[in-house]
Amino acid sequence: MTATIIGSRNHWEMAGPKRATMEQAQVDAALFPKGAKVTAERVHDGVAPYFQVTADGWLKPNKATGAKNEAAIARYRMVVRTASEIVWDGQMSGFATREDFEAYLSA
Repeated sequence: MTATIIGSRNHWEMAGPKRATMEQAQVDAALFPKGAKVTAERVHDGVAPYFQVTADGWLKPNKATGAKNEAAIARYRMVVRTASEIVWDGQMSGFATREDFEAYLSA
Protein backbone atom coordinates (compact mmCIF):
# COMPACT_ATOMS: atom_id res chain seq x y z
CA MET A 1 0.00 0.00 0.00
CA THR A 2 1.28 3.47 -0.88
CA ALA A 3 1.41 5.92 2.03
CA THR A 4 1.62 9.68 1.54
CA ILE A 5 3.36 11.31 4.50
CA ILE A 6 3.88 14.89 5.64
CA GLY A 7 6.02 15.94 8.57
CA SER A 8 6.89 19.04 10.55
CA ARG A 9 8.78 19.75 13.75
CA ASN A 10 5.62 19.14 15.78
CA HIS A 11 3.59 16.57 13.86
CA TRP A 12 3.56 13.85 11.19
CA GLU A 13 0.60 12.52 9.25
CA MET A 14 0.00 9.62 6.85
CA ALA A 15 -2.83 9.02 4.39
CA GLY A 16 -3.35 5.93 2.30
CA PRO A 17 -4.91 5.73 -1.16
CA LYS A 18 -8.58 6.62 -1.68
CA ARG A 19 -10.83 3.56 -1.61
CA ALA A 20 -14.44 3.08 -2.74
CA THR A 21 -15.56 1.14 0.35
CA MET A 22 -14.85 1.04 4.06
CA GLU A 23 -14.06 -2.67 3.70
CA GLN A 24 -11.22 -1.88 1.28
CA ALA A 25 -9.81 0.72 3.68
CA GLN A 26 -10.06 -1.77 6.58
CA VAL A 27 -8.02 -4.27 4.54
CA ASP A 28 -5.34 -1.57 4.14
CA ALA A 29 -5.44 -0.79 7.88
CA ALA A 30 -5.00 -4.48 8.74
CA LEU A 31 -1.61 -4.46 6.98
CA PHE A 32 -0.14 -2.32 9.77
CA PRO A 33 0.80 -3.39 13.31
CA LYS A 34 -1.76 -2.33 15.92
CA GLY A 35 0.89 -0.16 17.59
CA ALA A 36 0.98 2.10 14.51
CA LYS A 37 -2.60 3.19 15.33
CA VAL A 38 -3.64 3.21 11.66
CA THR A 39 -7.39 3.68 11.25
CA ALA A 40 -9.83 3.43 8.34
CA GLU A 41 -11.93 6.57 7.95
CA ARG A 42 -14.70 7.99 5.81
CA VAL A 43 -13.64 11.24 4.13
CA HIS A 44 -15.80 13.71 2.21
CA ASP A 45 -13.95 16.16 0.00
CA GLY A 46 -17.01 18.15 -1.08
CA VAL A 47 -17.44 16.10 -4.24
CA ALA A 48 -17.95 12.51 -3.17
CA PRO A 49 -17.19 10.48 -0.07
CA TYR A 50 -14.32 8.01 -0.08
CA PHE A 51 -12.47 5.89 2.45
CA GLN A 52 -8.80 5.75 3.39
CA VAL A 53 -6.41 4.83 6.17
CA THR A 54 -4.76 7.50 8.26
CA ALA A 55 -2.26 7.74 11.10
CA ASP A 56 -0.51 10.61 12.82
CA GLY A 57 1.65 11.57 15.74
CA TRP A 58 2.45 14.71 17.72
CA LEU A 59 6.18 15.21 18.18
CA LYS A 60 6.02 18.12 20.62
CA PRO A 61 8.54 17.78 23.42
CA ASN A 62 7.45 16.22 26.66
CA LYS A 63 7.16 18.91 29.34
CA ALA A 64 8.80 16.71 31.95
CA THR A 65 11.88 15.69 29.95
CA GLY A 66 11.95 18.09 27.01
CA ALA A 67 12.41 15.11 24.68
CA LYS A 68 10.45 14.43 21.50
CA ASN A 69 7.44 12.11 21.77
CA GLU A 70 9.14 8.72 21.32
CA ALA A 71 5.81 6.88 20.93
CA ALA A 72 4.90 9.08 17.95
CA ILE A 73 8.33 8.49 16.42
CA ALA A 74 7.93 4.73 16.88
CA ARG A 75 4.49 4.84 15.16
CA TYR A 76 6.00 6.78 12.26
CA ARG A 77 8.73 4.16 11.86
CA MET A 78 6.15 1.34 11.93
CA VAL A 79 4.20 3.04 9.14
CA VAL A 80 7.35 3.53 7.03
CA ARG A 81 8.45 -0.10 7.52
CA THR A 82 5.02 -1.50 6.64
CA ALA A 83 3.99 0.62 3.63
CA SER A 84 5.04 -0.80 0.27
CA GLU A 85 5.79 2.70 -1.02
CA ILE A 86 6.28 6.08 0.66
CA VAL A 87 5.38 9.33 -1.06
CA TRP A 88 6.78 12.36 0.77
CA ASP A 89 4.67 15.49 0.28
CA GLY A 90 7.35 18.17 0.45
CA GLN A 91 4.87 20.91 -0.51
CA MET A 92 2.78 20.35 2.62
CA SER A 93 5.64 19.41 4.94
CA GLY A 94 7.96 21.45 7.07
CA PHE A 95 10.81 19.43 5.56
CA ALA A 96 11.60 19.25 1.85
CA THR A 97 12.59 15.58 1.99
CA ARG A 98 11.84 12.53 4.08
CA GLU A 99 15.57 12.23 4.79
CA ASP A 100 15.57 15.73 6.35
CA PHE A 101 12.58 14.81 8.53
CA GLU A 102 14.17 11.55 9.66
CA ALA A 103 17.42 13.38 10.50
CA TYR A 104 15.33 15.72 12.69
CA LEU A 105 13.71 12.74 14.42
CA SER A 106 17.11 11.20 15.12
CA ALA A 107 18.68 14.40 16.49
